[in-house]
Amino acid sequence: MVFEGGLGNQLFQYAAGASIAGVDGVRVLEIRPAPQLALATLVPGLVRVAGPWDLWRLGAPADDAGRVRQRLVRALEPVRADVSERTLRVLGGLDHSFDPRPAHPSRPIVLDGYFQHPDWFAPVEAAMIDRIVKFAPAGWREGTFASADTVLHVRGGDYVTLGWMLDEGYYERALELLGPPATVRLVTDDRAVGAEVAAVCRRKGWDCSFGPADTTAVDDFWTVAAARRVIMSNSTFCWWATKVGDRRWGPRSPGRAVVFPGEWVLGQGAVLRQPTWLKA
Repeated sequence: MVFEGGLGNQLFQYAAGASIAGVDGVRVLEIRPAPQLALATLVPGLVRVAGPWDLWRLGAPADDAGRVRQRLVRALEPVRADVSERTLRVLGGLDHSFDPRPAHPSRPIVLDGYFQHPDWFAPVEAAMIDRIVKFAPAGWREGTFASADTVLHVRGGDYVTLGWMLDEGYYERALELLGPPATVRLVTDDRAVGAEVAAVCRRKGWDCSFGPADTTAVDDFWTVAAARRVIMSNSTFCWWATKVGDRRWGPRSPGRAVVFPGEWVLGQGAVLRQPTWLKA
């Protein structure tokens, strides 16, 4: 497995590998630029780095343990070339992330890309959420974890420059779907962009506030996962946190409401919408 991107992308990537090799059968060859929140931080012990035996199975010489990590980055490209017939990559851009899984991928296999079609993650989704929930903060299962009843997630950062940011109209429609104005907690990776959405909330009559300034990405994940009502962004981070929240509340329980953005990245992502989620 090759990891790239933030937590949500890593969860989809890990699930793709686990759908072939099982949750305990995935080994990580490389982690590209350090993300804001790594999967190994959210779920300690889940991510396992490839060792000499794994590299040997992929065609790399088995060095002594002290040299394996040193040569891993240099060796990775030749390794991929040696096993090209067993390597699945996302070619041509992010839109191919939503391609279905091939019928019979071989093992061992190198997965390098984004894998967001249910064929990849659905077989192991429940097992992945089981692992995540084991590391839930105190009070999360009982509903006493400090979170707002309604949480709105805003994905800013590189989404702004890439043109993937959701427009104000989406948030207006989402707020209307939830009913009469109430209190909403805004969770975001970009407070400047979040402030613009907060202004939309206030114009619609909602009492909107940010969480404490010192919250971490882990805090943000569990804040979304603990909320009874969620207005999602088109973020893989938010998708997984909301799915964990479905486990907490029950997707069809009274008062549970999730609003899903119909405009996902590059117009793709309709397959990520769950049957109980409302489209705005």
